Amino acid sequence: MMEELKARNIRAMWNAVNELEDTAMHPGKKKSLSTETLFIAIAAIREIAEQTRHKNTANHRAEPENPPLDAIELAKTAIALQQLKAENEQLRAVITQRDPDFFNRKCRVCGCDWNHPCNDHDYWVEDDLCSACAAHKPEGSET
Repeated sequence: MMEELKARNIRAMWNAVNELEDTAMHPGKKKSLSTETLFIAIAAIREIAEQTRHKNTANHRAEPENPPLDAIELAKTAIALQQLKAENEQLRAVITQRDPDFFNRKCRVCGCDWNHPCNDHDYWVEDDLCSACAAHKPEGSET
């Protein structure tokens, strides 16, 4: 059941990324995407890449009942990872074009940024406030 849920989740992210890529590649369709939507797509690409990169490798030796890794499966995984990296770069270029400062954001509370996020940082709540710091902000306080 858990594997099926993971597969569905990965497929949903993949579909979202394909839709975003289609929009970026065909600007004549006049489909407007927010910067936040593009950010989510990059997060999805990173998640897929992480799952692909670590697929059965970290815990494979710890669980002897796992079948041996198949060379063809590993080759397919490597190809998929390269495709995801290319899509990630395309989406990153679109985001940078729409919002040049998007990847230069820095949290005003903890100082994390795009390349060095804090542990609980999933997204930007404001241009200078990460989700982790927003979640820990006392009610009524101005950060």
